[in-house]
Amino acid sequence: MVALPLVLDAAARFDPPEEPQVLEVVKVATAGLLAVVQGLVLAWNLGRDVPFDRFVVGVAVWAIAVVGYSLAVERGYGPA
Repeated sequence: MVALPLVLDAAARFDPPEEPQVLEVVKVATAGLLAVVQGLVLAWNLGRDVPFDRFVVGVAVWAIAVVGYSLAVERGYGPA
C-alpha cells in the first residue's frame, strides 16, 4: 500500500491522463479498496465470517465506477 502512489505515478509517466485529477481520484479509490481488503483479511484472521461473494461483487462495482469515471472525465462528459 505504501508503494501504490509510486506505481501509479510510474504508470502515469508512460500514459499520462489529460486531466491530472483523474490520477488523484484513481489513487484515492485504489487506496480505499486496499484498505477494505486489509480490513476483510483482518476480520477473517480473527475468525469472523467474511462474505467473499459480496466482496467480489464490490470489487467489480469499484472497477466499473473507477473506469467509468476515468473515461467520462477523459472524454469530457464528467466533472473535472
